[in-house]
Amino acid sequence: MSYLQRPTLCLVIHIGCCCCYLLQSKGLDVDTLFISHIQVNKAMQQRRRTYRAHGRINPYMSSPCHVELTLSEKESNVKGEAEESAQRKPSKAQRAKLLRSGAKA
Repeated sequence: MSYLQRPTLCLVIHIGCCCCYLLQSKGLDVDTLFISHIQVNKAMQQRRRTYRAHGRINPYMSSPCHVELTLSEKESNVKGEAEESAQRKPSKAQRAKLLRSGAKA
């Protein structure tokens, strides 16, 4: 992991922890949540000055970003009665075969 990737990863982990604490305080179940969307956008670059020896001035730039994190609850998949009792339709080839053999399609 490079030097530049580490602070970004720490920031994302920190945002996730903050989300967990916020959701626990609201009474939601944190175990059923997952990250459904995450987006990082570049923000406007900030300019400052750094004063050097012999009266020189150099730019001191920072590159901030906006992090957008969306959490969603996992839905439990429960099979309904209609799905269990529904029979599969025969394909075109199977229907043609049934018609040739004299069976009712």
